[in-house]
Amino acid sequence: MGGPRWWVGLLLWMAASAGCGGARPCPVRPIGEAESALQALHAQQAPLKALRAEARVEQRGPSGRIRGRVAMMLRRPASLRFDVMTQFGPASVLTSDGERFALADLREHRFLEGPTCPENTARLLGIRLPAEQLARLLVGDAPTLPQVTERTMACEDGRYVVRLRSADGRRQRIELQVPEAQLRAAPEAQRLRLVEVEVLDAEGKLAWRVELSDHRAIEGVQGPRGPVELPFRVDFEDRRGGQRVRVRLKEVRPAERLPEEAFRQRPRPGMQREEARCDAPAAATASGEEGEGGEGGEERAIEGEGAQVERARRLYAEGVRAYQQGDFVTAAERMQRAYEAFPSPALAYNAARVLERMGQYARAADYYRRYLEQGQPTAEERATLQRRIGELEAAERRLREQLITEAPGEQAMTAEARAFYERGVRLFQRGELQAALEAFAAAMQFAPLPEIYFNMGVVAEKLGRRREAADYFEEYLRARPQAPDREPVRRRIEALRGR
Repeated sequence: MGGPRWWVGLLLWMAASAGCGGARPCPVRPIGEAESALQALHAQQAPLKALRAEARVEQRGPSGRIRGRVAMMLRRPASLRFDVMTQFGPASVLTSDGERFALADLREHRFLEGPTCPENTARLLGIRLPAEQLARLLVGDAPTLPQVTERTMACEDGRYVVRLRSADGRRQRIELQVPEAQLRAAPEAQRLRLVEVEVLDAEGKLAWRVELSDHRAIEGVQGPRGPVELPFRVDFEDRRGGQRVRVRLKEVRPAERLPEEAFRQRPRPGMQREEARCDAPAAATASGEEGEGGEGGEERAIEGEGAQVERARRLYAEGVRAYQQGDFVTAAERMQRAYEAFPSPALAYNAARVLERMGQYARAADYYRRYLEQGQPTAEERATLQRRIGELEAAERRLREQLITEAPGEQAMTAEARAFYERGVRLFQRGELQAALEAFAAAMQFAPLPEIYFNMGVVAEKLGRRREAADYFEEYLRARPQAPDREPVRRRIEALRGR
């Protein structure tokens, strides 16, 4: 039986050559069973039980492309919180404790509440998955189909590919990757990375797919097979809803524990409460349109020709549209960019009018001055606008004098609440009222204190939202029944309600 062994060498050479063509090699000592691989992944990711993170989220779907910055809190197994952030604070807040769902739209003053279900968790990020499955994916763990009747695993192109079939006919494919440095490690030492999950419905059609990449070790969190790694990029495709969502983590902070209150919220005074049903499509919480109204004369035409003039016209039109939709931050940003693109007197005047109606008195006065310097107003118009600038400056001074500017003591507020509170005070003092209200609302999420209710009442009143302001002042008195200013505040509430 001692025949030539040259064919053994040839086979080994052919196998090695096949690996040189770009295919990634499989582990030398592979894990034997699908269940063993999945349990190893679950055990490796299990030490990361809670986290805070900041992310950039991009959605593409039937309604177009949406991008934004999201502050995330996550606690396993199924507690989630997503705050869609502007530079001044949150615009929308979604919370779920695994059972109850709530979504506060701080611009439209709507509050949706209902059970936690895929349709509701998709209302903000567009990812239609059960909360527990979404939490697992975001921490790099694989959710699996229930009632699995078949499971297989093979190594394909250097990855473990697990295939599952459930009793209802659905199929799932899970791809796991071993770091190159561990390809020769024993099966019990291999650290697995989740890189793709795909689910097909009973008819074999793609339901959803997730690709996970850019895995990075999380400092201070160790699993049984080495440092716990998170995918800093998650690409989700919902074939049924036509949605594609990309989540890019920017900063991750593991947390030993997060308070229960972080995953629950109550409607703020003045919010319209609505039921969020699971049998209804997850409609976007878009802002409603609002007429411009206000005083201050007609808009001025942007005269001229050329690329910069057209760019200025486009930016100005975007600013007006954002204002009508209640997106005041975008409106202010577009107005100022339009002026920078083409610093004409007409743009300065139009920007001043919109900023004034937004309650940004100091900036409105500045743009009126630019109009007077650059334009050719009549003597009567100049006198009128100079009086208006004086009125705006007086209004700005009044704004600075009516707020509780000193934050409550350190024991009463968390660091997050204090940061948002102080930001709200600064924005209020600059006359940026809507942004100030959003910042105080963010502080309220972390510390519902009487001082915050009072300040929100002041800001809402300045914005002309009389009933909402009255609600905030009533919450202030309810939270502080022995307030020394109880009677003046009570009279203020009566005046706001027209009694």
